[in-house]
Amino acid sequence: MHISSIFSPFTLMQIHCQITLKKSAISIKLIQQSCPTIYFDGYDQLRRWRTFMELRNLKTFRVVAEHLNFTRAAKVLHLAQSSVSAQIKILEAELETRLFDRIGRQVTLTDTGRLLYNYARRIEDMDLEIRSEIQGMGAFKGRLTIRVPETLAALYMPGVVKTFHSRHPEVRLNFINCSDLQLREELNSGRIDLAFLMSDDLNLTDVNLLRLAEEPLVLTCGPDHELAGMPAVSWNELANHTLLLPKTD
Repeated sequence: MHISSIFSPFTLMQIHCQITLKKSAISIKLIQQSCPTIYFDGYDQLRRWRTFMELRNLKTFRVVAEHLNFTRAAKVLHLAQSSVSAQIKILEAELETRLFDRIGRQVTLTDTGRLLYNYARRIEDMDLEIRSEIQGMGAFKGRLTIRVPETLAALYMPGVVKTFHSRHPEVRLNFINCSDLQLREELNSGRIDLAFLMSDDLNLTDVNLLRLAEEPLVLTCGPDHELAGMPAVSWNELANHTLLLPKTD
């Protein structure tokens, strides 16, 4: 039978191999130019070869290589020092070479260790990149610029923003005080992406409009004002009174 996607330790080059089962041994022949025939005596060795250089062992090696201290590396990794030493021994056994020289308490990288360190960093970076890309597939990213009246922003936006952020954490929201006068120009030019408005008289034929809700227009006044207590007030009645209105630009 043929098995693909088995990688060489340093070049990460994809190769193919042919496995022949025998009573007491397994013969694996690499089918690629200038590749030797490799023999494994027993199934246990084949199992170890298949799990060659686990990512966690490479991470442990990388941390030890950066600190050149097993005790300090164990603290960084939140592992027992014996576990760190065991993982390094597994790597050295798999590669059949020393990765560190130990002279007393001093630890240094061997030439092979320095080479493996470069690859370990690249493999970890690739692992993080793959995880990030897969987790981010289908997710919205970027920035939305939104115009919204201050009243709406204070009353309704906190809950809306909380829900939106929980669903699309990679999107940044930029809120700007609403401006009806330049709305069409800003939307068409791309300076803003959308707007929330409180108006019934919008002549925006080239803009998609969606009515979300209706709010009654309410007049507030002091308890001693002559309009206080009236069930309704006409525009003509309001014309004779001083009004406080929000400023628009």
